Amino acid sequence: MARSAVQRAINEGRISTSPDGRIDAALADTEWERNTIAPEGDGSKLLRARTIYMVSKARLADMQLKRLSGELLPAAEVKIAAFNASRRIRDACMNIPTRCCGAVAAEIRTAIEETGMPGEMVANMSARLNLAAMETILSGEIRTVLSMLSDSFEKEKSADENETSKNG
Repeated sequence: MARSAVQRAINEGRISTSPDGRIDAALADTEWERNTIAPEGDGSKLLRARTIYMVSKARLADMQLKRLSGELLPAAEVKIAAFNASRRIRDACMNIPTRCCGAVAAEIRTAIEETGMPGEMVANMSARLNLAAMETILSGEIRTVLSMLSDSFEKEKSADENETSKNG
């Protein structure tokens, strides 16, 4: 603590001295805490504003450094990339029934033929395989799964946004 601050506190009566002018350190510390109030005027507001400014400036510099080094990407670009990737995944999943139902039907026909049934019965059963129904069933299941995934992503996004707004 500066000598001038102590002298000022004595002159203002915030710290007491003994009759011979000496200071009891423990008593002085207690009196200092009790009698000295940190100024709340314009100076402290300016200091607080300057501190906020400097912290913000440091955060901005850190973000710029991370962006330049590739650690940080613009949110808009990330959202577009995620949307496009999700769309490609959805399209690929939705094409599975069309690509696979013919192969599944062929496997079923082969399995029926291998049972040793007469050719006419195999042909009759094979003709009864409904590829359109298979595609509809598979497409419905894939849609259900994709919808559940989409809902879970939306819930996570909402939870993240709520957490960010609480901390922000």
